[in-house]
Amino acid sequence: MNNTIADLDLDSNELDSILIRLACGHVFTVETLDGICELQRFYSSTPDGRWTGLSPLPAGSAAIPPTCPTCRRSITARRYGRVYKRANLDMLERTVATKMSRELNGLGSRAAELLVWSLRDEYSEAAVPGAGGPCSAEERQELEDIRRNGFKNQLPLNHDCLWSLEMHGVTKEESRGWNRLLKPLLQLYKAVTGVAATRSAHVTAYEAAISMLYDREITALNARSQPPLSPEDTALRLAKRLVGTGPPLADKRFRVKAIWLSVELRYVLGSIALSRFRRIRSIASSNEDQRVVVWSAFVEFIFESCINDTYLARKITADCGATVQSLESVAKCCRAILEHAKAKCSVARLMGHFLDERNHRRSQAESFANDEECPFLARRGSQTLELDLIENKLTKPINLVLEQWDEFIAGLSSTTFTGPPPSMTELSEIVKAFPDSAYSTKVL
Repeated sequence: MNNTIADLDLDSNELDSILIRLACGHVFTVETLDGICELQRFYSSTPDGRWTGLSPLPAGSAAIPPTCPTCRRSITARRYGRVYKRANLDMLERTVATKMSRELNGLGSRAAELLVWSLRDEYSEAAVPGAGGPCSAEERQELEDIRRNGFKNQLPLNHDCLWSLEMHGVTKEESRGWNRLLKPLLQLYKAVTGVAATRSAHVTAYEAAISMLYDREITALNARSQPPLSPEDTALRLAKRLVGTGPPLADKRFRVKAIWLSVELRYVLGSIALSRFRRIRSIASSNEDQRVVVWSAFVEFIFESCINDTYLARKITADCGATVQSLESVAKCCRAILEHAKAKCSVARLMGHFLDERNHRRSQAESFANDEECPFLARRGSQTLELDLIENKLTKPINLVLEQWDEFIAGLSSTTFTGPPPSMTELSEIVKAFPDSAYSTKVL
């Protein structure tokens, strides 16, 4: 307004008269700095300008660090603490997201360079340890417990579950051979799960704030003469409201992609394990041989973990409202169900059993597409772009999986169905439908 400090009424309580001296030494009125820092985005107010409370920022929005209009140094006055702290967290969030994206791109390139089929042939033909005794009921139960415990985390299957085969009942000699020959693939898997476990600054700050507010609220509720029926739920609800912002979502997209890449790598490891199981079964004298029992359980463990983690990725996309990724997640779930069914039937055939995974499993995969399309259109509308997304991200991949289901069902009627999932031809077709796959048609 071209006023000087001498023109201001320093005894006034109006915001256009109250002054703030910044750390850089420049002086501005509160009204000016409130506008520069966009304080109305962070707090709610009445029509006459009185602040009434916190105003949560829109999900996914990124705050820009406020700076002095004269010298461009950061504004760190206490009145704007929420503004610059949020901006600093957003800067860290973008750094984490960029790092995760770069790491995933590099890991995808490393996966494409691996000669996975050479690794499979080399390991499947390696020397088989001597005959093992029959597997006791206690040992079978222990293997089942290991499988169940491996699926409890909200992260991809832990690297140790694939690295240390002794925990699955495999001999130390066999486990060493697996680690030695498949080391590049296992190290790559460990790096991918490390990306999926990366926590952004926002996640840490948000959880710390929720925890602190929860402790404060639960103490206050329990001190009442008549506490609520469920003080824990009430305290958590109040904490989430008082924190003033929603849960961070920006890094979820890269976490989901890391989970998908880890599943891609497990399909290859599962194929290698199944080839090894075929070799062992050809040597073993009976299905009760311990080597047969532990390797059949290990094969199913790998493919079952793929279903578990594709469902986990789908839940993450649903919780954070990532509509496009939710379409891809459905297709990934369907493929995981197919690969698991194929693996189970391959193991059953090799052991001389018949296992029919056709009907309910295929119906389950088919229903995924119908369950996802309507909610997506309800959220995004029926414009041409959205319809194209459904076609490319959901319909085509689902149709490809269903075609493979039909081929799989036809194969169940044939006595020659013993091929390891997924075959080179199948993966080549999958790459065309899933362009983010870790494997290129050149490598295949």
